[in-house]
Amino acid sequence: MHTIAIVLSYALLPVLTMAIGSGAALLRTPPPAVRSGIQHFAAGVIFAVVAVELLPAMRLIHNDVPEVIGGFAAGILLMLVVERLTRSHEHARPGERPGSARMLIPIGVDLFLDGMLLAIAFAAGPSEGRLLALALACELLALGLALTVELRELQRSRSASIGVPVALAFGALMGGAGLGASLFRSLPPQAMAALLAFGTAALIFLVIEELLVEAHEVGETQAGTAMFFAGFLVLLLLGLE
Repeated sequence: MHTIAIVLSYALLPVLTMAIGSGAALLRTPPPAVRSGIQHFAAGVIFAVVAVELLPAMRLIHNDVPEVIGGFAAGILLMLVVERLTRSHEHARPGERPGSARMLIPIGVDLFLDGMLLAIAFAAGPSEGRLLALALACELLALGLALTVELRELQRSRSASIGVPVALAFGALMGGAGLGASLFRSLPPQAMAALLAFGTAALIFLVIEELLVEAHEVGETQAGTAMFFAGFLVLLLLGLE
């Protein structure tokens, strides 16, 4: 199977869990603690992908310190720029509830970047790519729950409340994965070192500044902390196989 086809096939897993989360939210609105627990679990899984897969892969590429520094700095800079640009669209004026289009802009950007990060993981190796696909599946399960609840509160129809999240995930995440897979094939070692450093920085940013920040909106609990370490442990055990 072609490399691009492999990346796209694994990118379908997070799209599927987005659909599952949206469908579950239509049946019953989940309590905030459930979404927080899933986000903690996803954060632990993604953090483990970085620690177990990407960092060791990067260490195997020797004598590329400038490339690693440059890639890491570029990853942080891009995520900060994207966060600043997208957050400007997330909220309406004080006292005004955001519309669905305004709400979907930052989500679409984040999903596109998730797809690119999945392609980076597959550029590092099949194991890295499969494990990150699993991590993104956990992330999008929580996102599907939250986004469908938001759309229902905006008085959107049941079909739109599940169709919009799934279509957004399919278009943005699959688009990012396909573009990344096309760009990141057959890279020289120096470029691969920079790319892995870039992906590492972006994923750490995703965990610290997005998943955990949103998860803590309902308050910090020992159960949430336990879910983070459970996610880390599950991925760690999978990576040891």
